[in-house]
Amino acid sequence: MPRGAEDPEGQAPPPGGSRRREAIRQVVVAAVGTRVLVAVALWAGTYFPRADHVYRGVAADGHPYMYSPWRLLDALARWDTEFYLRIAAQGYQAPSTLDAAFFPLYPTLLRAVSAVTRLSLVAAGALVSLVCFALAVRAVFLLLEEVAGAERAAGATVVLLAFPGSLFLSAVYTESLFLLVTATALLAARRRNFSVAGLAAALAVLTRPNGALVAIPVALEAVAALRRRERIFPGALALVLPGVALLVHASHLGRVYGDPLAFVHVQAVWGRGLAPPWKALLAFRFDPDYYVVTLGALAALAWAVRRQPAFLQVHGALAILVPLCTGTLKSLPRFAGIAFPLFLTVEEWTRGRRARIAYLVVALSVLAMYAFRFGRTDGIN
Repeated sequence: MPRGAEDPEGQAPPPGGSRRREAIRQVVVAAVGTRVLVAVALWAGTYFPRADHVYRGVAADGHPYMYSPWRLLDALARWDTEFYLRIAAQGYQAPSTLDAAFFPLYPTLLRAVSAVTRLSLVAAGALVSLVCFALAVRAVFLLLEEVAGAERAAGATVVLLAFPGSLFLSAVYTESLFLLVTATALLAARRRNFSVAGLAAALAVLTRPNGALVAIPVALEAVAALRRRERIFPGALALVLPGVALLVHASHLGRVYGDPLAFVHVQAVWGRGLAPPWKALLAFRFDPDYYVVTLGALAALAWAVRRQPAFLQVHGALAILVPLCTGTLKSLPRFAGIAFPLFLTVEEWTRGRRARIAYLVVALSVLAMYAFRFGRTDGIN
């Protein structure tokens, strides 16, 4: 019987169906509402451009722009966008190795969408990010519903969408794509569809340098299935795909730059290198919000121990601890914004009405501020 339909004797649908519909409604409202807030703040930021920033053109109404004279479209494209657009346009080219820090799947999608739709690369990027955003929100909700039920899944997804780092889910960045492929990989692994899980994990590898880490929680679910004597083959053979994807990409970088690990070595340009996590915390080089996010994420990881399934705990821990071990807090709010297991803990912390309202007021205010500053080309990255 379709969900929510009455049975032949006219009985009402089960309460669980109405609760799930309400949960989905909350997620949809949050997804639309937060993106409208981000769009308005980005657009407003373009009216206050930084005087010390070098722009690439001036629109008919006099405002400077980077990639498009359309205010909102241009506001979505800042900082790292330059690398994705360049790779989309010309691929990886020596001698500069800076592009090696950025992986090929997102630029490839931009180029393909641009070729099919005849949109500019930046407009194609905005479209790709928007579609991936919608699909990623769905995947995150479904995964969290599997492990915590619809009501908690909705709450966790809502607090994720309100989180300031979710700004980048709308930008011409890889965040929305990476959230989509990682959530899809873990959802498929949870459902014991390891062929899809392996493919999605391979796509994660081709999206970001830390994408290979997604294979670890997926493998944990495969091991858990084996321990329960569940049948996982031949689908589990796809779990080799992330390794294959990484080797193929490294081989390509080796041909272009003469260094298959160029994506690792180039991180030094951004001040990243292997270091104990306390080095970044004790450097005191960032604004207080970076420390609030980092310490909050660490607290959420500790709280989740034995409260979440192991594969979610591991995914959340890797998403935060690996960047923290690079010696810098650079981009931590952005990384935390797609570490969705953290928000299952935030949902638990803010379950009371007053606590939830307080979180949403603060988070949405900072989200709007981040978007405004991003739109005016401040260093929000």
